[in-house]
Amino acid sequence: GVNDVPVAMSNFSPGHRITLSAIYTRPFGPTEASFSAYYNGQTGRPYAYRYSNDVNVDGGTTNDLLYIPRDASDVIIANGTFDQLMNFINECEGMTAGAIVARNSCRGPWTNSMDFGVVFRVPMGRYRGEISFNLQNLINAFDSGNGLVEYATFNGIAPVSAAVDAATGKWRYTLNNVVLAPETNPRFSRDDLRSRWQGQLGFNFRF
Repeated sequence: GVNDVPVAMSNFSPGHRITLSAIYTRPFGPTEASFSAYYNGQTGRPYAYRYSNDVNVDGGTTNDLLYIPRDASDVIIANGTFDQLMNFINECEGMTAGAIVARNSCRGPWTNSMDFGVVFRVPMGRYRGEISFNLQNLINAFDSGNGLVEYATFNGIAPVSAAVDAATGKWRYTLNNVVLAPETNPRFSRDDLRSRWQGQLGFNFRF
């Protein structure tokens, strides 16, 4: 019931995270330079498989967790094959055949990012000038396929729509394009801003 929700994984669960930071400072004649790097690696956002339609007729669409069929005879598959469905579902580890998936039981891809910065401090008598350059997502600057932040939209992926087959009494699963055409309907959305490298050049005058 909607008023008796079992304990489950939060939408905001951070999972695991690794951070490393380093800074190195050395003089160059009258100037001083500081080089810094910061690495962040973390588990992807949680999500779960859902139906794309309102199977329990509660008025809410795409909020019903998916039942994983026991075998090919458990449900009727339309617009595709049972193997296509299971190959798609099994990309998330720990799926149990013959059971409804747990809320937020899957995770998006692991995210890697590294930021780099350098600051040159130039003495100007009693004052000091600073020239800085910061590069965010250094990994993506060298390889456009890395440093990406991908996630399941609204913490869910809907591989099928479902309805009861009147002739057999079984559930009829109709495969959606996220299973059949992943090249045009990718599994995950991409955070475009965080997935791109960005550089910033700065000038400061301290007095």
